[in-house]
Amino acid sequence: MFYGFKVPITFKNKPGCKMIHFLNHWLVITSGALLLFVAIDRYQKICRPFRWHLSIKSVNIAFLVIVNAAMVYSVGTISIVDVAHVNVTEEESGKRIEAFYCTHSKDPGLKTAINLFHALDLLAFITIIGGCIVLYVLISRALWVSRKHLKHANKGRCSNDSNLLLPVYGILNPVANEKHQFLALSAIM
Repeated sequence: MFYGFKVPITFKNKPGCKMIHFLNHWLVITSGALLLFVAIDRYQKICRPFRWHLSIKSVNIAFLVIVNAAMVYSVGTISIVDVAHVNVTEEESGKRIEAFYCTHSKDPGLKTAINLFHALDLLAFITIIGGCIVLYVLISRALWVSRKHLKHANKGRCSNDSNLLLPVYGILNPVANEKHQFLALSAIM
């Protein structure tokens, strides 16, 4: 029973409604947090190659922490969603249709909780998107500087392959000390 709507209007299953919203929220938050985690790891490997790096064990632990923290955070959706009951007038026949759909609760006592949850979601969104943008801009800058150094180092060589980008730690890290940069440059030449 769709009556021209893009969502079903006969959704009366309260537990199903709560479970759908919970799972959707949990997966979205987990995905965003994992993308930010990957950006942090890439930043560490590319821009800070001589500093600490995550081991396989610490990556696995971080993954479990992110998944569980997102699950705990998403539990709040269970209390703020409900099946809403509305009466809709069909345009063509003028007939009134009793409709049910899964949405935020209309309970006035939950209005503050719903607004707080939306504010936390907005903060999570800004943190994830902003963090990824900043980290990938820094990564792009480090790779651009590295490519510039490689082009400069290859000027006196016979090879015209200036598009080759070797993962040389001394060049990828512009703040590395001169000894490492000299070793990296001498390895290329």
